[in-house]
Amino acid sequence: MPTDSGTGTVLPGEKYPLKIEYRPSQPQVYEDSNLFVRMITGKITAREIKLPFTCNVVKCPIRTDKSKIEFPSLPETESSEVVVQVTNDSQKNYVVEIVPPNMQVSGLIVNPLVTDLKAGRSALICIRY
Repeated sequence: MPTDSGTGTVLPGEKYPLKIEYRPSQPQVYEDSNLFVRMITGKITAREIKLPFTCNVVKCPIRTDKSKIEFPSLPETESSEVVVQVTNDSQKNYVVEIVPPNMQVSGLIVNPLVTDLKAGRSALICIRY
């Protein structure tokens, strides 16, 4: 993973994580629970805080065949290319938009940036470094 959170270049041996974010227009299922935080206040004393939360639980209908992409170290004049398959497991059509880091800074080129993903179909995304 880039040491500067994706705003710089990917160095040899570093890994570039591929993340998919799904923003449903309608909530599906909610789960209520509590998060417990224990703070040690002394050698034998502790304080516990209960933080209630509610989360929207949905299954992302889009998946990829790779969750992490690794590029080999190359001379500046050469490039490496990885193809990622994106699959739509639902019965709805989606438009997938990929937002890579700034190309002048990261050196990553993604093609296509936007693709129509029909229900039950797959598309290939090419990432070049």
